[in-house]
Amino acid sequence: MGCARSSHLGVSLSQPRLGSCSSISSSRTLPCLTLTQHEKRLIQASWRHLETNMTTIGTQVFLRIFDQNPKVKELFPFRDEWGDKLVSHPTFVTHAHR
Repeated sequence: MGCARSSHLGVSLSQPRLGSCSSISSSRTLPCLTLTQHEKRLIQASWRHLETNMTTIGTQVFLRIFDQNPKVKELFPFRDEWGDKLVSHPTFVTHAHR
């Protein structure tokens, strides 16, 4: 499995490298994904890109969630807002920017 769009990054998503991580709250060992330095740099670079567009991307994410599962919108104070009123609602903008 993997995405053709991500294949140019040289990252295989089909074969995760699992290590073990100690749980902070107990002595259990939990499986965790081990990332290479290259993969870590790619993730950090993508976050830098997201930071510069946080509100726009957050708005798109929320609208897509609400489109795919309208009941989720009922959990928010802007549940009765639509269109321009929704995307300009102060609480919606705050959530989209986080």
